[in-house]
Amino acid sequence: MTIVLLGRQSATAYEVFGRGMRHPRIDYPDLIGGALLMTLGLALAIYSMAHYRLGTVSRMGPGMYPVAIGVLLTFLGLCIAAPALVRGHRAVPVLDFRPICCSLGGIAVFAVMVVPFGLVPAVAASTSVSSLGDNKLGAVGIAALAAGLSVLAALIFKVALALPIPLWNWPF
Repeated sequence: MTIVLLGRQSATAYEVFGRGMRHPRIDYPDLIGGALLMTLGLALAIYSMAHYRLGTVSRMGPGMYPVAIGVLLTFLGLCIAAPALVRGHRAVPVLDFRPICCSLGGIAVFAVMVVPFGLVPAVAASTSVSSLGDNKLGAVGIAALAAGLSVLAALIFKVALALPIPLWNWPF
């Protein structure tokens, strides 16, 4: 069966109405993400209400802010998950562990190197390890990014904030 719209043959009934009610058209990545955000928000709000005093609006207690953040996260999760029920099917993407491992490795390299070697080598090494998770930058691009971020970190933390972090520290 072909549907005619505005005098033209445009789509079949299957293309317009999908597979029917037995197989709803759901955007699973957004549905899962929204559900996880709602779960996190509800858990935060319930935990905060059970363990901290809420107080009043004029005299807020220590639990008011965490409960408000939990409610906000729940609302945002609902805003993400609700349209996913009618948007259309999208397959769940395959999880690539290389960027995750390289990002976590970059954080670990920074934590291990910042005290013995100083800020500049730690930022350069961390940027280099983290950049390995992406194929878009070559060796020259990674070196330029590491140099630029090292200079920026030195300017921010040493010059602007005057933190007592050594820029260079040679442990040998």
